[in-house]
Amino acid sequence: MSLVRGDVPIGIGTVGDALLDYDSESVPHILGRDWRLPRAVADVLVGAPWLSGGAIMQAVTRNPLASPGIMGLNTGASFATVY
Repeated sequence: MSLVRGDVPIGIGTVGDALLDYDSESVPHILGRDWRLPRAVADVLVGAPWLSGGAIMQAVTRNPLASPGIMGLNTGASFATVY
C-alpha cells in the first residue's frame, strides 16, 4: 500500500512496471523504485522485531495488554540512557 499511496499517487500497474521494467526517465518509476520501495523494506525490517518482541512479552506474561513497564523495560532503558 505504501508503494501506491503518497503525495503523488502511483497506480499498481505503474509500480509493477517500475519493479520489473525500470525506466530512469519516468518520475513514477523513480518514486516507486528508488524512494518508496526502500522505505517499505526498511519498515518491514524494523517492524518485524518490534512485532515479535511484543508477541513474546504477551506470551511470557500471559497478558494480551502487556506493556514494557510490566517487566521494567522502561526503567532499564531510562537508566541506560542516563548512564
